[in-house]
Amino acid sequence: MNFKDFKAKFSINLTEQQEEAVQAVEGPVLLLSVPGSGKTTVLVTRIGWMIYGCGIKPESILVLTYTVASARDMERRFASKFGEDLGSKVHFSTINSICQRIIYWYAKATGNTVFDFSDYSPKQAAFLSQAYTRTSGGYATESDLQDIRTQITYIKNMMLSNEQIDAMNEDLDYDIAKIYRGYREFMRQQHIMDYDDQLVYALVMLKSDRRVLEHVQSRFSYVLVDEAQDTSKIQHVIISMIAKRNDSDNLFMVGDEDQSIYGFRGAYPEALMSFGKVHKNSKVLLMEENFRSDAHIVRACERVINHNVLRHPKKLKASHAAKVPVKMVEVFTRGAQLNYLLKAASDLKEETAVLYRDNESIIPFVDMLEKHGVPYRIRKSELNFFTSRIVKDLTDIIHFAYDPTNTEAFMNIYFKVRTYLKKENARVLCGVSQSSGCTVFDAAYNSSLLKRRQLSSIEKVDSDFRHIVKLSGKDALSCILYSMGYLDYLERSKMDTRKLFALKKISEGTPDLRGFLTRLDFLNKTISEKENDPGVPLILSTIHSSKGLEYDNVYLIDVMDGVFPKAEKPPQKITDADKVTPEQEAYEEERRIFYVGATRAKKRLTIFTFKHASSTFANEMLK
Repeated sequence: MNFKDFKAKFSINLTEQQEEAVQAVEGPVLLLSVPGSGKTTVLVTRIGWMIYGCGIKPESILVLTYTVASARDMERRFASKFGEDLGSKVHFSTINSICQRIIYWYAKATGNTVFDFSDYSPKQAAFLSQAYTRTSGGYATESDLQDIRTQITYIKNMMLSNEQIDAMNEDLDYDIAKIYRGYREFMRQQHIMDYDDQLVYALVMLKSDRRVLEHVQSRFSYVLVDEAQDTSKIQHVIISMIAKRNDSDNLFMVGDEDQSIYGFRGAYPEALMSFGKVHKNSKVLLMEENFRSDAHIVRACERVINHNVLRHPKKLKASHAAKVPVKMVEVFTRGAQLNYLLKAASDLKEETAVLYRDNESIIPFVDMLEKHGVPYRIRKSELNFFTSRIVKDLTDIIHFAYDPTNTEAFMNIYFKVRTYLKKENARVLCGVSQSSGCTVFDAAYNSSLLKRRQLSSIEKVDSDFRHIVKLSGKDALSCILYSMGYLDYLERSKMDTRKLFALKKISEGTPDLRGFLTRLDFLNKTISEKENDPGVPLILSTIHSSKGLEYDNVYLIDVMDGVFPKAEKPPQKITDADKVTPEQEAYEEERRIFYVGATRAKKRLTIFTFKHASSTFANEMLK
């Protein structure tokens, strides 16, 4: 069957660039696909052409996607176009699923046993919690444990050396190198492996036993990869090994380094930049036409992403006409931004998404929506706001304010609220409090351990704690931050203070600190248990969770330097791609996140900027 007959038989209508990608079957091919350019359509059609036009057996085709859901969706779309029978023969999979098969093939060939799979059991959580305590001296929150797991994922996926792992300690307040090595040994002793271990072990087996590599290569002659920009370094190595045979290298990768936003998990867009070096005689094809967005949006997004250096040059083309210009709404405060959004949310006629860089940006808005009874949907993501270190500290401060015999809370906060106690003295005072039933402050007043200056500090702190329980939630929180010195502690410890805006907004209108905690608990439960009605037009989502989706209208919020992007000012511009600093790489990823968020919009895009704050990305969009 020739290509003309193929198109006629299956009612296929493609652009010239799409047709070229579909027919580029032999040899290594990198297809750079801009947002809204129809990459899934091209992938599905290409598989059909491989079978019908090139006579390739469907069983020899391996299609790798980022998630199980994506694999099932692509299999469904292929089957609906080319038939259920063929759909069941082509192998649609995730990279982890293939690695699991490799591990079992290796075990069968060598007679070894396979470790049990365990993603995150209570035993694993307990080990990481204890390891954190041993290395930092404090107790791990759920947020801390999530961060540790993310760091371990990054280490494995980026294939870091021992020296690189040790260097990570410079940017963390715990010893990730020691925790990682202890965790690795713990997993081996327990004979278990997690998702990242599947990659590590599969790569070792492919390298160490030629039989395993030849087995998987003989099984799959053609490898297609979707969302290649989200693929990690170790995944790229595994995929290349599978695709590179003695006589061929039939690897087809679809992606766009401009949409790589998972660097914290080990996503490796550099593999797209070096594709030609790794895969000889390769082709780099482009799909540059955006079929999703208004031309005003496409042009504005192109202006932004062109400021990145670590990318292939592309020329974005808009399929739709230019109807509605991108709207910049300049407000004086973040509170004014939320009031604007609340008014807009109360009268929606079309699907509208409010997108944000981090979850803490939206929590005050959820609070407002709940108070005003405005319906909304929220896309679930890793919400660690309520289990963060700051929320845990404030919770302990409040609990201790109402119960000065709470020694567990005191041991967490005594050095954060200007008691100026040494740890051993704090422990002694807590021991006296526990044994006698008196408050920690009474134990201090009756102690001979403390000097006059320390007692003076204790008296001030005692007075502050007595005072804050009499105040409104808003005034009490302000007192904790400023009068009691908790904000000084955060800045001294170089902790991220961006969550404070959300906490301050939530405290407004609460009668006291107990009411503040009650509101926090309510929001935590509401967000985690929210059942979404697909008929509700208002969607709240992080940009990461919105990737691959599209909405009629998009609001991008908190677009100001220091929040989005996180850096207060841009780093020095990249002049040598081989000498890029971590700060420069991170800033380019921030710009990519902004680009991905903006390209979700189909009809209208609104950007919130601030009167008294700079906004690099918004300015780039206008120029």
